[in-house]
Amino acid sequence: MSNLVHAGEFNTRIELFKNTFEATTTSERKRVEVSLGVTFAKRIEASSSTDEDGKVIPIYSRKYQVRFRKDLLLEGNEYFLKDIDGEYVISNVTIIDTRNRYLELKCNRRGD
Repeated sequence: MSNLVHAGEFNTRIELFKNTFEATTTSERKRVEVSLGVTFAKRIEASSSTDEDGKVIPIYSRKYQVRFRKDLLLEGNEYFLKDIDGEYVISNVTIIDTRNRYLELKCNRRGD
């Protein structure tokens, strides 16, 4: 299987977020979502299902291919992204091009 990526395939708009903690006026820690910017990605459906005690449970997972970003490679597991149909937690980040130009983000639907 070829890992060739073409710039014209980046047709899905995603927004990257990171959770940070902020001190309130009463010195409590409050979780805040900070946007890291909007980018375009190639979306690859990878959903599946599992059978547990006679019930079929769907597993919503996707892969996104994006242009290389150093912060995403180093801290990508702490990020999550918003797509047009939901929020996804990034579980794995890998380099997919031999010249380090693209990253593949393996994601699961947030809350599942």
